[in-house]
Amino acid sequence: DALPIYGEVITMFEDNYPESLKRLFIIKAPKLFPIAYNLVKPFLSEDTRKKIIVLGDNWKEALLKYIAPENLPVCYGGSLTDPDGDVKCKSKINYGGDIPKKY
Repeated sequence: DALPIYGEVITMFEDNYPESLKRLFIIKAPKLFPIAYNLVKPFLSEDTRKKIIVLGDNWKEALLKYIAPENLPVCYGGSLTDPDGDVKCKSKINYGGDIPKKY
């Protein structure tokens, strides 16, 4: 039941905000990702599917084809660090946090 609703949300998002996604890189995807992606893919427009790039084991090298090293954190294969030397650039990237046990 959730899949058709998800498809409607994706379609509505694509129709109203067509250029809000430049590229989406999928790195270190779990083994079940291809199955989930294949379920969702039919709901995505061709333009959106072209923007989703699933990277393999050489993902750091592949990212450098799209992002200049000075704009990519060291931990992702670039040369960018925070002023304090943090290679994850936590002052620039929000990595999220713990998943709440309750909402």
